[in-house]
Amino acid sequence: MKIKKLPLNLLITVLIFSINHAPCLCAQQDFFKSSPRYEIPFSLILASFFLDKTIQNMALRNQTKSNDKLFEIDRYYGDKIITGASLLGFYGFSYLTKNERMKSLSEKAILSTAVSVIVVVGLKEITGRSRPYKNHGNLHFKPFAFKESRRSFPSGHTAVTFAISTVFADEIDNTIWKLFWYGAAVTVTAARIYKNQHWVSDVFTGGAIGFYVAKKTTEMYKNKKATPYFGMAFKNDALQFSVQVKF
Repeated sequence: MKIKKLPLNLLITVLIFSINHAPCLCAQQDFFKSSPRYEIPFSLILASFFLDKTIQNMALRNQTKSNDKLFEIDRYYGDKIITGASLLGFYGFSYLTKNERMKSLSEKAILSTAVSVIVVVGLKEITGRSRPYKNHGNLHFKPFAFKESRRSFPSGHTAVTFAISTVFADEIDNTIWKLFWYGAAVTVTAARIYKNQHWVSDVFTGGAIGFYVAKKTTEMYKNKKATPYFGMAFKNDALQFSVQVKF
């Protein structure tokens, strides 16, 4: 029995529901009682490995020109150069205009992004998982291969976009505002699968990392458990940016 061709919007809907509700699935477990809302949903990530090939086939069957245009979003949101420059530009603008709320928001976004990237880069090299387009299967690992084709797990784009979107979404208690930011992150997530760059387990893990780090960063600022210091200065005709975190 053949599986019927499913629309990509169904995939996006499933991703939105799953990622937003994943932490709740583990809320009743003793391991997560200390912080049930923020802990990485290990059970969901493990289950997603069984969906890797099914979701990959679904995405590849839905290759269309209109979808190609929609999923170009990952060329901008989540891209290390464009996204990084945008965050620094946002911080620079808030710094020059002395807008404290904007400055705090940009600091949280930069810090959560930086931590997420460090975690993701480390996991990528440690696991050495083969990307889907290499056709090695979803369980092909070669640790410390140091090759781009072996940096599938987890998804860096997804981690970065969820780290940023979660920080911005938490800034304003408005449903439309939150849907915009989470919707952008989920669209990037779908794009990485659509382009055969990542397995669904890659993006679930990346999204969980970004979400968790962003929530903890926001909590840290709110409770003043740590004091990050951001600085900008011109030296030798160059703009220097520095970050220090004191616990």
